[in-house]
Amino acid sequence: MLKEIFKQAYIGNVRLKNRIIMAPMGDGLQTSNKDVSETEIAYFVERAKGGVGLIFQNGLACCSFNILAGTVWLDTPSRVSRLSTLTKAIHSYGTKIGIMLAGGFGYSLRGSGGTLPLSPSPTPLMTEPGVLSQEMTTEQIYTLIGDFANAAHLAQRAGYDMVSIQGYAGYLLDQFLTEKWNQRTDEFGGSFEKRLNFPRKLIAAIQEKCGRDYPIVWKMCAEHGFEGGRTIEEGIKLARALEEAGCAALQIDVGAYGVNSWMLIQPVYHLERMRQFEDAAIIKKAVSIPVFTQGRVGDPAEAEAVYKEGKTDFIVLGRSFLADPEWVNKVREERIEDIVPCICCLDGCIGAPNSMAPLDGYNEDSPVYCAVNPMCGQEGNVHIQAAAVKKKILVVGAGPAGMEAALIAAQRGHAVEVWEKTTSVGGTVLCAAAPANKKDLRRLIEYYKAQIYKHSASIRLRLNQLATPEDIVNSGADYVIVATGGTDIVPPIPGIQQANVYNAREILMDMHFIGRNVLVIGGGFVGCETAMHLGYEGRKVTVVEMREDILLEHAPIQNKTMLKKILRDYGVELMTKSKVVSIDGNQVTVDTDGSCTALIFDAIVYAVGKKADSSLLDAVSDRIEGIVVGDAAAPGKILNAIWDGFAAASSI
Repeated sequence: MLKEIFKQAYIGNVRLKNRIIMAPMGDGLQTSNKDVSETEIAYFVERAKGGVGLIFQNGLACCSFNILAGTVWLDTPSRVSRLSTLTKAIHSYGTKIGIMLAGGFGYSLRGSGGTLPLSPSPTPLMTEPGVLSQEMTTEQIYTLIGDFANAAHLAQRAGYDMVSIQGYAGYLLDQFLTEKWNQRTDEFGGSFEKRLNFPRKLIAAIQEKCGRDYPIVWKMCAEHGFEGGRTIEEGIKLARALEEAGCAALQIDVGAYGVNSWMLIQPVYHLERMRQFEDAAIIKKAVSIPVFTQGRVGDPAEAEAVYKEGKTDFIVLGRSFLADPEWVNKVREERIEDIVPCICCLDGCIGAPNSMAPLDGYNEDSPVYCAVNPMCGQEGNVHIQAAAVKKKILVVGAGPAGMEAALIAAQRGHAVEVWEKTTSVGGTVLCAAAPANKKDLRRLIEYYKAQIYKHSASIRLRLNQLATPEDIVNSGADYVIVATGGTDIVPPIPGIQQANVYNAREILMDMHFIGRNVLVIGGGFVGCETAMHLGYEGRKVTVVEMREDILLEHAPIQNKTMLKKILRDYGVELMTKSKVVSIDGNQVTVDTDGSCTALIFDAIVYAVGKKADSSLLDAVSDRIEGIVVGDAAAPGKILNAIWDGFAAASSI
């Protein structure tokens, strides 16, 4: 493994023990009055123990307007004591800590009580395009600059080693630097040079409060990636200006919320390397200070590649540290197979698991979660503890719920046997990972395979083992965990049983010889990902959905917008407010608002969901204690399956 990233490095005058950084992420773990909580301290300490060189926390600098949820506030000296408790705890592990000072969403969201946000110029709200934000007065801008300087000084007093400035992604400060959002005619708007007055004055104000040696990192968009946004040429000019103004390092990003947020927080669907690395490499050539970026390099081989290629001066990980706080230690010790991989699903870290997101799947102020790490955000409260009474546990089904249950039960000291009716572990993850651009899911399957092998002394895996009620009763198990998955719902359509009709699982696992022209019934995520898979293979695809739009499930907006973009790129035809009336050979009759059309397809694929199936446990519940988990209990996402398995095994 690459050794250079484990050598010490500097940002300004701050020495880091290695070149690995935890990116700033809102965690929602603060107290009700926006102080650091014991839960948040435990969360960050777990990552410091894991070996990371530098942690960036999120903090809000301007607490009088444009409130940003999910962060601590740095507004009064009374905050310093609690913040100091955190920094001291992090420093005890040889890790440095900085805080990214935020200015808020600006044009994007209303504030508390429905107040309109402030921004450089009146701009349509992201959530209400017909409503404009309020233009800031010059006096308010100077107040904002003062808020940032005061917040930086409080951070310095609390022991933070540096501050980072949230100047990217269409957030408030990025708006001041972008002509699209800044149409002012005073000293803070107009030409590029006049727009630079804002960061120059802000940096100078921080330096006046904290000294010129206190490192300032600026997180900026090298380009926005949409018409009217910043170009890479202007990004180069901005980077040079920020260096000249006194920044110690630059963190590079691409995109803006409300426009192309899937570029900022990348869903699983990206097939190519993130654009951030190419832009960071360009900026690195233009400045002499350190430049770093992030973007799905949780696979150590990919992290090694971007570093060796000179794309970034540091390896920056965000969601990978949610999935596995021990990422750094495991890489250093060459235990790559033990890394719990981030699967880029966004369902825990961005989407609210309990369907309570204030926006469409945006987890603005909920505590941070992780689909593959049920302990994320609960490090001080949830632990894997040895079982008081060791039992023999039978797990039926080796999908994510079953594998997680088996692994946790074994770690607690139970003897575990896993029965899987097919020839491989993985369950529905094998189907979900079939599309070429969902390779991260395959890493999850390989992780579970490796862990089951490593725990072979306490986990016995039996493939091609169909479980019958009598087999379960006669197994000698003290407890059974049924993780057999849900049952496919077959839509009641005449002709659905024809040979040229398949369920999505069959197509994802084996393309068969289904021809070129394919109809997909169902516009949820499974149906649309199946259409994506078929489109990637060069087939002509049509999706029929009864509702007014596709992808109406509760899910992170990044997943929805990027998947829709991919479907457009592949030329997938969408028929919404439509239903299939009948199938007769290759002819499919589709009803759209009462008007029927006969269409010809080579094959028809249905993806209309699953239903729970607890019949196996029901058949033995009077003879053996047990529980149903995952899709067999209630069809859901990988997050639900893994959390179910974890909870079941933790309670035995």
